[in-house]
Amino acid sequence: MAKEGLAYCIKLRTEGPEIPAGPRDILNEFLEFCLKGIRKGGKPVTHPTTGLEMAGTINWLASLGKFKAKFYVAHKPALMFFVSLDEGPTDWRDNPGFMYFVRNGNLTVNLGLDGVLISEGEFILEAKTDFDKALADMERPLARVSRKNKPGLIAALRGDKETNLKQVIDNLESEEAIGLRDLIDEREKAFDAQLAVQAKAQKKPKRK
Repeated sequence: MAKEGLAYCIKLRTEGPEIPAGPRDILNEFLEFCLKGIRKGGKPVTHPTTGLEMAGTINWLASLGKFKAKFYVAHKPALMFFVSLDEGPTDWRDNPGFMYFVRNGNLTVNLGLDGVLISEGEFILEAKTDFDKALADMERPLARVSRKNKPGLIAALRGDKETNLKQVIDNLESEEAIGLRDLIDEREKAFDAQLAVQAKAQKKPKRK
């Protein structure tokens, strides 16, 4: 089980391709990257420095065979992202595009034996159980992929150069129908629905 976890301060992305125009929500933009990556026309955008496709954090972790994690965010005293992995921490700088959304450097936090972070002092943690589930749900379809097609899928999830995750999944589903495309579509629709609810709540006039 996890013995330690990492925490990152989330920042507004000001570098890289496809920066959204207009008002931006820092946390939601970061969470959207974790689930979807940075896209244009439905496919991941290439990182301008490394040439790797920015396919998102959940896909990247799944490519490493890491399916069990606990995700948290804290809104005070700073906007932060916390994660613990049962297999132990990894170098998140290798996640293409991740460092666009966080300040350089990370904090190491001590965890209980069950890998659970507990709110202490000024930090009030919000568990992102939907992210825990999104990652865990990737294990079953990846286990069903044939030996022939698995290396290509893992490379695309990791963001390897010129892999095109969407095309790889479409081709794979037509050949093996492992359910990965539907799984990813459902988790993204659920996230978009959450954003719509938030936007509606923000527009609702307050009672005097």
